Amino acid sequence: MKWIMEKIHNDGKETLEQSVLVLEDVDRTMCKAALIQIINLLSNLEVKVKRLSINAVDVLSRAPKGLVYILEPQPLTFLDKAG
Repeated sequence: MKWIMEKIHNDGKETLEQSVLVLEDVDRTMCKAALIQIINLLSNLEVKVKRLSINAVDVLSRAPKGLVYILEPQPLTFLDKAG
């Protein structure tokens, strides 16, 4: 969260929109909490990022532990443009 706020303060919201955020943690609950906090922060600041990836990993090997969140904008479809 601190990094996001510093990035906005130093470089503006526009640079954050080109950023890819990757968070890895060994605790699955922390990954879920981080997802909620980051989405809440970004929506309150009205900022989008290019991609957000949150992964639960093993403490020693850093192998995936089966929990992955990936958020990225989807391209507009014809119906979205016409609507």
